[in-house]
Amino acid sequence: MEPRTVPLEDEIQQPRFPSLLEKTLVNLLFTGSWFQHLENGHKKRWDLTLTQYNILRILGGQHGTGISIGAVRERMLERNPDLTRTLDRLVRKGLIRREVCPGDRRQAELYLTPQGGALLAEVDTSLAHLSPGLRALSETEMVTLNTLLDKARAR
Repeated sequence: MEPRTVPLEDEIQQPRFPSLLEKTLVNLLFTGSWFQHLENGHKKRWDLTLTQYNILRILGGQHGTGISIGAVRERMLERNPDLTRTLDRLVRKGLIRREVCPGDRRQAELYLTPQGGALLAEVDTSLAHLSPGLRALSETEMVTLNTLLDKARAR
């Protein structure tokens, strides 16, 4: 069964927009916020914030090699001024480990622990919950959507 499509105008109770450009921007912001809210609720099951999950995904993409805190900061989906404290929480939970670089004691490398890897795999396998609307998209539609979003971010 196809999910029911609800026009943006109905969702936010605004019958008209001054321009198609403004409607598109509002729709992107609204939809991003909608998914973020959905994801926040989903991650609570594992006592994770979206920021913590983002860090785990970044470290998981390293496939066992370390990565500097600065490189993690550059790859974050959202800039987090409190990254050090967030990393400390993940270390306390046993999901990541921090090792001081022998050559430069001011630098540290971050690694995903086996426990963190197992948690990341568990969370990732549950992504099917995300949205019936996204699952209703064909692969071709998802490729098109990703291409359009990439194009919208072009500088």
